[in-house]
Amino acid sequence: MSLKLFEARIFNRDVRAAMRAGRANDTAFDDSWAETRFVEIKAMSADFARQIAERRYPKDQGFEVEGIDEA
Repeated sequence: MSLKLFEARIFNRDVRAAMRAGRANDTAFDDSWAETRFVEIKAMSADFARQIAERRYPKDQGFEVEGIDEA
């Protein structure tokens, strides 16, 4: 089976919360992580693409995967 290209929609909930509350961003991540980013991932399926995204952008560091779409 060949790899397909997927687009993951990702943001950082801790950065977003700080920006919305008008607080200083005291995370290790840039303020731009408050906005949704689109990250391309090659995988066999959307489920595998989500697993890859969640591994690269861990929940315990504040990241949220909003969705995965085939590109």
